[in-house]
Formats: sequence, structure tokens, C-alpha cells
Amino acid sequence: MAVPERPNVLLITVDTLRTDRLSCYNPSYVHTPNIDSLASQGVVFTRAFCHVPLTLPSHASILTGKIPPAHGVHDNGRFLLPAELLTIAEYLKSKGYATGAFIGGYPLHSRFGLSQGFNIYDDRLAEVSGGDRELAEVKAEVVASRGINWLKSQSEPWFLWLHFYDPHDPYEPPEPFKTKFKENPYEGEVAYVDENVGHLLAYLHEANLADKTIIIITADHGESLGDHGESTHGFLTYNPTLWVPLIIVRPHHQPLRVDRLVSHIDIFPTICDSTSLPKPAGLEGRSLLPAISGKKLSPRPVYFECLYPYFSRGWAPVHGHIDGRLKFIDSPIPELYDLVADFNEEHNQALKLDLARFKRTQEKLNRESGLKAEQKLDEEAIEKLRSLGYLAGPAAPRKKSFSARDDVKVMLPLYEEAMEALRLSAAGKKDLATEGLKRIIKERPDLDVAHVNLALIYEASGQLEDARMTLLNALKTLPESYDIFTHAIGHFIATEKYREALSIAESRYLPQMDSDPKFWIDLGLCYRRLGDYSKAQAAYERATAIDPTYALVHNNQGTLYLAWYLDSGDKSLLTKSFSCFEKAIELDPDYAAAHYGRGLAAYRAGQLDQALTSLNRAISLNPDLADAFFYLGMSFYKQKRYGEALGPLKTYRVKAGHNLSATELRKLDEIINECQRGR
Repeated sequence: MAVPERPNVLLITVDTLRTDRLSCYNPSYVHTPNIDSLASQGVVFTRAFCHVPLTLPSHASILTGKIPPAHGVHDNGRFLLPAELLTIAEYLKSKGYATGAFIGGYPLHSRFGLSQGFNIYDDRLAEVSGGDRELAEVKAEVVASRGINWLKSQSEPWFLWLHFYDPHDPYEPPEPFKTKFKENPYEGEVAYVDENVGHLLAYLHEANLADKTIIIITADHGESLGDHGESTHGFLTYNPTLWVPLIIVRPHHQPLRVDRLVSHIDIFPTICDSTSLPKPAGLEGRSLLPAISGKKLSPRPVYFECLYPYFSRGWAPVHGHIDGRLKFIDSPIPELYDLVADFNEEHNQALKLDLARFKRTQEKLNRESGLKAEQKLDEEAIEKLRSLGYLAGPAAPRKKSFSARDDVKVMLPLYEEAMEALRLSAAGKKDLATEGLKRIIKERPDLDVAHVNLALIYEASGQLEDARMTLLNALKTLPESYDIFTHAIGHFIATEKYREALSIAESRYLPQMDSDPKFWIDLGLCYRRLGDYSKAQAAYERATAIDPTYALVHNNQGTLYLAWYLDSGDKSLLTKSFSCFEKAIELDPDYAAAHYGRGLAAYRAGQLDQALTSLNRAISLNPDLADAFFYLGMSFYKQKRYGEALGPLKTYRVKAGHNLSATELRKLDEIINECQRGR
């Protein structure tokens, strides 16, 4: 039986999936029977590579058929795929395909541009109450279920992309995989994803879709798992993170293993050939259909890069390419490996061979298209990416020249040790952690994360003076470090030393301030606490101009106007306060603090029904808001609804009574007694 003239296309990408953790590639580790079943039916490419060991730019290459210099996306969060680029989804949609994507992790949120061409791009993330409501990922079973439900409503040829995020750090597989893989939770995540791939394949067979569907499964990148001194990914460009699985299953096609060098940009043209569609102009990859048919592929170099340390830390950029059996890593300390004889990259031959031809090839591959893809990170994106372990934030100053001291290979061991110090301290080994950080600071005083982590450990153990001195000394050593600068400001705010925080904030200009709303929010908080309301207002307006979608800015503005009203009696400020809280809630409907602020503003304005509604909502979202219980009770009290006032006021007394003065406590008890008499 031939492949259908217009077959469906299923693209599965598994985040952070190390190739040798699939048993069809290496049976020494976790057993993955469902992905193995695909491998037994299809073509397994044993030398497939990604172009970037990062989620967003890697998927940009998969979906556009272009390497990063051509599509312009080089890092998570900082870039937006240019709208003028053609994606697989846009192309197939123009040819009559229904298109759907179901996303498991925040780095692929639609805000970063990969939703182009999809009829549905489902990037809904799980929600919890309070704090960080939007989690970083959706579990594989949810992604698979959403994809299957979408398929049930399709009557025309379809292109479905499912993104399973689970193997990404932190490794937290659900049961029974958590218990079964207690000693290796990463492999538990891989096994869990494999199980859900099985659910998906079972549905395709039940719905008689398997014989009508081309299935492609790959990873965006791998995971180092400690190899070469890298715990996860995103810094180095060795094979544990660049080598990816690639399995292509075409209906009624003979299984095959192909050892030719291929890459992610080959997926788009392969889909075109497999669906009998002409390849659009501008694709940089080539169709793998000849290899699938047993023919040889002409050799061509595979480009790769890793610029995350460059953008986030100011370290030297890393570019490179694989040409035949040789892999060239272009950095201040260049590397060259023979991947046939040395796939584990243990023997650097860069000093033995002339690198001129490799450098010429690299210069050609590095040429940028000129497309504008870089964007300012808003604070929401920064928080989400930080929750995933990425050092997201305003970009570090861009250096133009680098020495061996800036090489990622030199800096990463110190960085990893500095991060390990936090884990040691949390495990009760504070002295060992601080000694290690002090040694790193002595060796490389320019590693800002070591200074910051030392201060964090001191703060956690209540050694506030040591934390203060660590940060002040670090500011002198690294006056241009934005991480140290903002941590120092945050330290003094946390210890309620607002003048000291302002002194640091006003002591210098750093270019990252211009794109960081959090800096201006902190500045506004300091001014408000010191009673300089006009300067606080100006700071919040600056934050809003940078990121008008950040709910925290509007909430803090509302708090400012409320405090200003209480000091001045100007009722126009109360109106402004209410509007700011409304805006914060519009942007984030489950923002408990904003509901509390709106309730308090309504209470001050005598709008008691509105106050009751808002305060009840705030408490339902965050029961730890003690003051919300007080004003809820007082709103009932002022309406003479004494029985209803009693519960919230008693709760407030339990939650906050220890913080009240004797006079305040006596007054509260008088109100409670009055409610008891009048109910």
C-alpha cells in the first residue's frame, strides 16, 4: 500500500531528551518501548543534531527550516520569531491542512512567535492559587490528551505538533515513575513521556489514522547530566546536548537506520516531499526522503551555536559546525574533534591541525540575515524563565572582544560550583558552601553569581551584616554587574533600609535599567515608603512605559495612590487607586493582592458592597492576607451585619493579633464584643 496522497503529519518534540536515554539508541539505560516501536517501523537517524541547545531557537529552526543566523532567534525569551518568516504550519495551512499545536513548556509560549500558522496553539499552563500562578510546564498526559481531543474533531488532513516538556530540569516524574526511578528521576521523566507517546499511538490505531499519518519524533536538544562538567544544558555545545534523536515513520515503509549527518533544518523540506508538496524557496535544509529510501545524502556542514551565556552573563559566544566526521567549536579556546574516533569529545585536536579552513566555513555560516528578532523581556517572561533555571533578565553589556578567561569552558566550572553552594547550604553545609564561594571570589572576582550566592546564604542564615558587606564589596569590585546591583537594592528593601537602597539605586547608571521594570518598581517602593509620593509616581510610570502588561506595576501604583490619599485626603487619588487595581486585575484576574487593594480602596470610599466582593475574592485566592479579613469584617460591621462580621474579625485576631499594640488589640476586642452582642 502506498503512502496516502495527502497524509497527516504528526510532529512530536520532546524537550531536553538525551538521545542515548532512548533504548532504540542505547539499551543500557531506561526502556522506552513505545518510541522503540516507532523506531522498529521507521527510519532512525543515528547522527542527527540540533543547532542550539536551547528550546526556543531550536524549535524555530525545526519550524522554519533555517539556522539561527537566518531566523534571528538565538536565546530563550529575548527573541520573537519574525512574522515574515514562513513556518511549517503556515505552509501546510495554505495547502489545506488543519494545524494544531499543544505546548508543554513556557519557552514556547505564543508570545515568542512560534504560533504562526496554527489554527490552534494551545499553550495554556496549569494554574495554582497564590504566588506564581502560572507554572512552567504542562505534564505530558495533559498535552497528549489535548492533542487527541483536537484530532477527534478533524475531518481534513492535519498537521499536529505536540511538545512534551517533562524531561527538562527539575526532574519530577509522577508516580509510578517517581518511585521506580527514585535514583534517576531524569530517566523517570523519559519513561513517563514514552508512556504518553504510547497513548497517542494507541489512539491513532483505534481511529484508523496510523496508515494515513507521517510521524516525526525528535528532541529540541539533549541534556549533559554532568558530562563535561555541565549539569543541564545551555552553556556547552558537546554531543550530550547537540546530538538528538530523529525517527521518521512513513506508512508501509521499510525500517532503516541511517548514519548520515542530518539536522533539524531538514525536517521542513522532508515534510514537503513526504506530502508531495513543492518546497518553498528559502529553506536551508534538504529533504531526507532520499535517505529514507536508502540513497546516500550529499555531505554538508551542520551549523550550531550557544549564545545564552553571552546574552545572560557576558561570556564569550560559542559557534561551531560539524563537517563530515570533524566537529569545530569556535571560541577563545578552539576545539576540534573527530566524531568517528572520539564521539565523546575527549581529545581536542585543535592544536594539531590548521584551523583556517574551519574558521572560513564558520564565518560563512555565521552571517546574519538582518531580520530583527531580539525583543525586550518583560518581567512576567523573566520570572517564568527564571523558574525554569534560565538566568533570564536584561542582557549583559555586549563585549566585542574576548580572551581565554571569558571562554565558557573556563567560567562554567566556577559557575556550577557557585550554584552547588546554594544546594550545600540548603542541606545544612553552610560553612562548606561559604568557604567554596570565598575561594571562587578570590580566584575570579569577576564572577558576579559567586558574590550574589554568598550574600543569599548569609541572608538565609540571618547574617544580615555579612550579607550587606558582601554586596557592598561586590559593588566596588564589579560596579557594572547588574545582578549585584539589583540584589543589593533588594537586600536593603527587604531589611527596610529604604534610604540605603535608594543610595545604591541612584549611585550609577546601568543600561539594563532602561529595559527592566522591576528596577523602577523597587525604586517606587522606596520613595513611597519614605513619603516622596511624586518621585514614587514617576518611577512607577517609568516601569509602566517599559512593560504596560505587568500587573505588579499597576498594583503598586494603586497602593501608592491609596497611601497618598490617606495622607492628603485628596479623593481624586482614591479614584486613581481604584483604577490601578482594576487594571492589575484585568491583566491578572487571579492576583490576590490587587483584589485586596481594590477592596480596601472601595472600603475607604464607603462602597461597602464592592469592598465585600473584592475582599472575599482576595481571601479565596490567598487566605494568608490577614488584613483582608479585618477589612472584610469591618465592611460587615459598618453595615450593621454583626453576625457576618464576627468570623472575619476573629480570624484576623488569630492571624495578626500578635503584631498589634495593646491599644489596637483592646479596640479590636471591643468591636468583636459589640458584634457578639448585636448579632
